[in-house]
Amino acid sequence: MARFSFFVQHDSATGNMHLAEDNLRPAIRRVTVGNCELLLLGHPIVNGVRDDMSVRNAFIRTPDLADFAKSLDGGFLILLHNSAAHTLDVITDRFGSYAFYYVDEGGGRMRGSLSLIEAASEDAGPIDEDAIFEFFYLRRLLGEKTFLRDYRYQASASILTSGPNGLSIKRYWQPDYNQTKLGREEAADEIVNALRDSVRLHMEGGAGQKRRYALFLSGGLDSRALLAAAEDPLDSVTTCLEPNNEVSVAREVAKCAGSPFTYIARPTMPYDGHIEDAVSMSGGQQIFSEGQFLAYAPLLAGHADCYFIGLGLDIFFGGLYLPKEPVRWFGRKTLHSRLLPLSSDLVGDYLNKIKYRLSTTNPWRFVKADRRHDMLERLRGSVEQILRQGRERGARDYDLWEYMHVHNLSRHYSFPMIQSVRTWAECRAPALSNKLFDISLRLAAAEKVNSGAYLRALRQMSPALMAIRNANTNISAGMPYWQQSFIRAGRFFSNRLFGSKFLLGPTNDQRSWPRPCDVLAVSKTLQDAVAKLPKSDALSTLSFMDLNEISTIVDEHQRGSHDHAVALFVLLTVERALAQMV
Repeated sequence: MARFSFFVQHDSATGNMHLAEDNLRPAIRRVTVGNCELLLLGHPIVNGVRDDMSVRNAFIRTPDLADFAKSLDGGFLILLHNSAAHTLDVITDRFGSYAFYYVDEGGGRMRGSLSLIEAASEDAGPIDEDAIFEFFYLRRLLGEKTFLRDYRYQASASILTSGPNGLSIKRYWQPDYNQTKLGREEAADEIVNALRDSVRLHMEGGAGQKRRYALFLSGGLDSRALLAAAEDPLDSVTTCLEPNNEVSVAREVAKCAGSPFTYIARPTMPYDGHIEDAVSMSGGQQIFSEGQFLAYAPLLAGHADCYFIGLGLDIFFGGLYLPKEPVRWFGRKTLHSRLLPLSSDLVGDYLNKIKYRLSTTNPWRFVKADRRHDMLERLRGSVEQILRQGRERGARDYDLWEYMHVHNLSRHYSFPMIQSVRTWAECRAPALSNKLFDISLRLAAAEKVNSGAYLRALRQMSPALMAIRNANTNISAGMPYWQQSFIRAGRFFSNRLFGSKFLLGPTNDQRSWPRPCDVLAVSKTLQDAVAKLPKSDALSTLSFMDLNEISTIVDEHQRGSHDHAVALFVLLTVERALAQMV
């Protein structure tokens, strides 16, 4: 099986801690300081140094635990066990990059895991149906709720304490939106320095340890940014179903950077034999099909020891989820965008416009008609609760909109990509840096909507790499998007009037990842699982679920009258998670 495991149970009455872990990459490390034992997952960074002894020394020097936690950078989860004081502290980083799920067992006992399913293995308790519908609607969960009422996701930048006084949680850091916004030039300079520092730190010690590093390289911007920032050479790996435009651009970028390049054909049925593994990774808290790399162990496990991934940069600096739309010329979409105005009903705006919501199928079709009004009110209440938190941190307007998806960032639907690599190799995301996060908070939406500061930073780091076309537009990647719009318009008319053969943009078969409907179409395993959804015992436990309508949705997809693949994958995720927990 392609899985990793991490389970901890603490009894504050006795001070005993039970820990079980398997297949973690990197392996957990233990550091002792007096009566305390620090258990380190991932790679915490202290004062620009990434090694465990530096973390130990910082802990010794900093008597206040919150100050110690605040001094750490990078992606990590730290457990601090004090057997004499009968306490266990669990510290998350600012992104929650190692998602931790826990339950207060009562009587001074706590248990938790990196997977909700593993945490709930002894007693799942009651289901939270509102959380499950929120997942159906948004394809993610907000705040700290889970599918189970008694279990919580530990908030990012927090310290969870299990001790003689019970269970408590404290936030040691909060994003500050009251800072002065950066200009484009200043922001670009800061992005360059912070990204170079982060990539260097994530490769620190590599030569001495003879570690092999590789980068998942696409033809777009974010992985190219990591290649541009790297001082030492990185191998590049690109994966698609077959060699296509994405591969061609990535190969050209790698060659320009002097990076050894490898093309790996994507398995045509990557989830056959891995559905349960994909669901187990997060306990169904993210869609199973985002575990893109579960089937790659035979293909890439021997190629490198650690893989870099560009996840996060487009969220921080490219305005990926800002409310925006392409500018239109003569009724046709261009490559540059404009911000959409926000109304006084920000809750409604978010629910109707956020890009990652389930939009290919109406999620209200899942819900019995007489339950829809109340469930909408509770969904709106969940959104309003997070907006309220953002306002308390100084966020307004577009900052507040972005707070909705950067709070507890590891709950974002794409994080299983990292987790799936970690089932067979280390995976690091250099974008998960305190400095880069802070720059993003100080960057106005107007600078993000068309990646103005980000593009300037990338051009500063490597004009040569940015002169190569972007596979998403087939135009020089470093050009401002409005200029790319003019070039594409010219190419369009040239193709129409003079029979030119300019590539205008990638078709579906020219991208890195196949569409969900194509993944479903070639997998009998997935088709059989989908066909059984209307008669699922697990889904039938949900009192709001309209199984007759689920049957209709499945039938519509099978007949080809509507593409419901994304919705079916969301349903399958919940169905398999509940089947394992309840």
